[in-house]
Amino acid sequence: MISSYTPLKSYEQTLGVIADFARRYKSDVSLLSGLSPIDFYDYVHGLPYIDDPEGVERVSRPAFTIDPNWKNSRDCDDKTAIVGAYCELNGIPWRMVVAGQFENPHHVYPEIKLGSLWVPFDTTYPQLAGIGIKLYDPERFRRVVYPDHALT
Repeated sequence: MISSYTPLKSYEQTLGVIADFARRYKSDVSLLSGLSPIDFYDYVHGLPYIDDPEGVERVSRPAFTIDPNWKNSRDCDDKTAIVGAYCELNGIPWRMVVAGQFENPHHVYPEIKLGSLWVPFDTTYPQLAGIGIKLYDPERFRRVVYPDHALT
């Protein structure tokens, strides 16, 4: 099993850990499960961004990431795992998008299915304010991965 402190070697491995943590630790967000998707977005978006240490890619368990006192990593993959856990707990279809401004991956964010539409649900950066907004537009690199198809 890969723990949240195991250095990850590829974005595929990172996606596998995100999907695994979202499923395994969905109860970590149970206190927030009654929030509407909009209110949940606002809560997670309001959590400070904290970069991984230089040269280390890791994913934190949702319970740590939603803790306002958490001082370790809280970047795009951590926030994607929280959204995934919320969706898993509430039966909302979700998927992960790996994107980049250039021809390589740099960022991951979740999309959730609202009605019949897949909607970007990126809670990562303070300058991205709102459901449906993407960091890179256009996304020159884009790969969509469903949680059941992520490598674990």
